[in-house]
Amino acid sequence: IQQMEQCVQLLGPGWHVRPFGSAANTLCTRGADLDLTCFHESVRDQDSHLATQELRYKLLPLLRCHPRFKIKEEIWSARVPIVKLLFDETTEVDLSCHNPQALQNTYLLKAYAELSPQVRRLVLAVKVWARTEGVCGAPSGHLSSYSLTLMVLYFLQVQQGLEMPCMPTEAFSSFGSTPEVQGISWTCALPLAELVTGFFVFYAGADGGFQWGSEVVSVRLGRRSQPRELDFQLLPGRLGHRLHIEDPFLLARNLNCVLTPENEQLLRAKLKQTATTICSGGIPSAFVPTPLESQASEKAASHPGKADTDTAAWLGEQTHDGIYKDTDTAAWLGGEIHAGIYKDSPHRGTAGGKLMSNADVGADRPSGKHLDQAALLQKPNHFKVGANWVFGQDTRDQAAAVISDSESTRSGGGRSSSSITLQQGFHSNDSFSAACNKRSTHSKLAELHSLLEPTPALAPLPEDLPLPNFGLRFEI
Repeated sequence: IQQMEQCVQLLGPGWHVRPFGSAANTLCTRGADLDLTCFHESVRDQDSHLATQELRYKLLPLLRCHPRFKIKEEIWSARVPIVKLLFDETTEVDLSCHNPQALQNTYLLKAYAELSPQVRRLVLAVKVWARTEGVCGAPSGHLSSYSLTLMVLYFLQVQQGLEMPCMPTEAFSSFGSTPEVQGISWTCALPLAELVTGFFVFYAGADGGFQWGSEVVSVRLGRRSQPRELDFQLLPGRLGHRLHIEDPFLLARNLNCVLTPENEQLLRAKLKQTATTICSGGIPSAFVPTPLESQASEKAASHPGKADTDTAAWLGEQTHDGIYKDTDTAAWLGGEIHAGIYKDSPHRGTAGGKLMSNADVGADRPSGKHLDQAALLQKPNHFKVGANWVFGQDTRDQAAAVISDSESTRSGGGRSSSSITLQQGFHSNDSFSAACNKRSTHSKLAELHSLLEPTPALAPLPEDLPLPNFGLRFEI
């Protein structure tokens, strides 16, 4: 940013550079690029034609002579013209010009992230899930990470028992926020595992959940709203039976504009699949460390005493030797086998994955048996890995009914007589939450070991290895 500021200052007085997007609002995942916009303080509104002229004929000649910036791509046909750069051969930079609305979004999302640490954690968990499941990325016809972030914020605003306050959008400009925002406060006492469960159950369309096609994700209003309301008279395509996400500042922009119909169906299927997996006591494959991460955990374990404060914080404020910040997502695996996760396996043989395969529902097979029935089709003993790890059959059936009852009711056009509600589904995976705090001894691991399918690739269990914390994956 300092190097870019030096270039921009050569254009004359009144020019500035500001970071925006996830790198500035604290909601970035590891490896994300850096979004920058340069602007003159006299330009208040976005102007694509002016931005193109300024970038192409004023700033690019300076960057071509800069020894640390390398120009990778120039995109002039986009709604916001972008120049893609590489800084020091390592950091990817997207540079725009006269893009004040992006700064407004950044300040708004940052204000929400600062309300509670759980906001940021849930956003990151959903981003990681979407990236792993292949349902994120506007250039490929999926929702942008910005849209997914708005979906998380909307869930936190409207979910009963959470009710995060709604920030007034008029309080934010390209120069920051007004003092009234500083007086808004909110506390979230729910653990991350329950928030993740609630998010997926909500958007899977359980009874009382999100009404796909007849409800608008509107962080601006912060309440359950239908697209026919006058508040959305500027929203394009609002009467279509699609996912509607309102841009909180550009009210004439429906963020589903980049989402193809096929990818929308894929997104909906993935949301249902993940909700079913969690409600049945499994772990979604997106939150299971890969073999590469498992190797990273072995490397960390070979260097004891290197835990840092960030790692210790998400480990429940306890000290865990040998866990690096850069390998935190893999450390809980411990380099061994837990709940069907094989250290040397090239596949994610997780309990959740086995649940879906037994139900004939795969990640790439949305046309298989109905996703909502996955929890009811599992083999009786397939997940018998300890009483505190997986639901009993009665609880598992009840949790699965949260989604299946609702879907069958909608297809029949009436209201369900079932007493199971979204709120019950929100807390249904007690074992999933309990696993976040449960620790055990080698005897429990030995019991688990005996219940896994035999394989020559299994490594010996150390005597003092604790039970893994299933919640850690959500804390990256």
